Amino acid sequence: MSYKLIFPKDIETQFQLSIQDQRKGEMCLTFNKEINHFMWYEKPTLTENMKTWRKLAKNGSIKICNYNNKTVEYMGKTYYTFVIQSYENNIQQRNEMCPLMISGFNIMVSGYGYCFKTKENRDAIYNYVMKDINQPN
Repeated sequence: MSYKLIFPKDIETQFQLSIQDQRKGEMCLTFNKEINHFMWYEKPTLTENMKTWRKLAKNGSIKICNYNNKTVEYMGKTYYTFVIQSYENNIQQRNEMCPLMISGFNIMVSGYGYCFKTKENRDAIYNYVMKDINQPN
């Protein structure tokens, strides 16, 4: 897992610096609310998170809603995103707005956003986590 502690004046600048600073082996950009910074996940970290997300999705605590899977552009490059949202009794819970989705792609959505350079990686994770789980209407 890479931690890139960047201390710009605003979150948009932090996003721009982070997305341009992807290193070999880094697959997924997200905003870590605990450290208040963007960070890249490498495959081992992403794989462990996928297992946790799958368990949480199976018990109904989270969902990756298909309608939030987006193909977006930033500075002439295409990215693929999804958002993990909390659920209880099949009702979406209130979450803070996602800094990644707002600052990077001007999409207002609550939860935790993840950004990939390839559609295949985004879709493989979505399919693994949400396999056989009902989507909200």
